Amino acid sequence: HRSRSAREERETAGNGPDDPRWLFEAAGMGENAEEFKEKLERSTDAQVNYRDHAGCTVLFEMCLWHDWPEFAASLIDRGCDVNAQNIFGMTALIATCADNHADAARVLLERGADRTIKNALGETAADVQALDKVEIVSPAPRHEL
Repeated sequence: HRSRSAREERETAGNGPDDPRWLFEAAGMGENAEEFKEKLERSTDAQVNYRDHAGCTVLFEMCLWHDWPEFAASLIDRGCDVNAQNIFGMTALIATCADNHADAARVLLERGADRTIKNALGETAADVQALDKVEIVSPAPRHEL
């Protein structure tokens, strides 16, 4: 018999439209933009604002895996905290910069992301951005620190 895919596992594990984790799971690496859009449109406020056991938000999870600026804007408009930190101090902005998701990072900044927030290692978004890529976030001016 064949083994089940991760998606099949999620669907049979109760992670359906009524599950609070539904949108969070869709924000991860296994979904494409069209599937995420469909789930976002059908999601409840509780699903949009869901946090996992490590404090990760739907916005963080999506920004970690995808450069989807229009969905970042939609999540923030629906109430996702743009500056929420997980247990490691990571924010959606730090995640976007670490993976060079420049378009999503720009949307986060336009919508109030704080570039001075530091993760548990004391790093800001400017500190973690991919060194071989275009600068997305410049360090905060001295007077902001």
